[in-house]
Amino acid sequence: QLSRSLYLVGKSKELEPLVGHKDKNSIETFEVPLGSTVQVKLHASTHFDRKHVALVSPHCGGFESSNNTSGNSWWSSIQKTDTGVEVFQEHFPATTTGSVAGGGERGGAWEYSYWVNATTAGTFMLPPATIEEMYNPDVYSSTPSAVVVVG
Repeated sequence: QLSRSLYLVGKSKELEPLVGHKDKNSIETFEVPLGSTVQVKLHASTHFDRKHVALVSPHCGGFESSNNTSGNSWWSSIQKTDTGVEVFQEHFPATTTGSVAGGGERGGAWEYSYWVNATTAGTFMLPPATIEEMYNPDVYSSTPSAVVVVG
């Protein structure tokens, strides 16, 4: 499973959750002030051990990549581009019962976070983030698309 959350990053680096509104087609729209920084947080989990997992998160128009990331040391490879991020892990363990305190590892529940800067005003489609087991494409999950209004 894969979910995506968006947060406005304040001047003191505090995070304020962005709350979207859904239209009649259940497409969520987020409003982001021009010049602001947004943290994108992706949360992935699985009930079975997986191998060669790829997580892809495209940016929407109006955003530029930032160098800031957090809690991402677990992923074996991270590729940032102008259009998004791709992260990979060779072994993605299943969710276990109980909890593991601290750090990024939580027994099959993992996060990847990165920051983007809102640089261009307008209305943009945010494509879905996806996660898949690369050599078993039937094992796949994605977030919904969304609309982002930068202004």
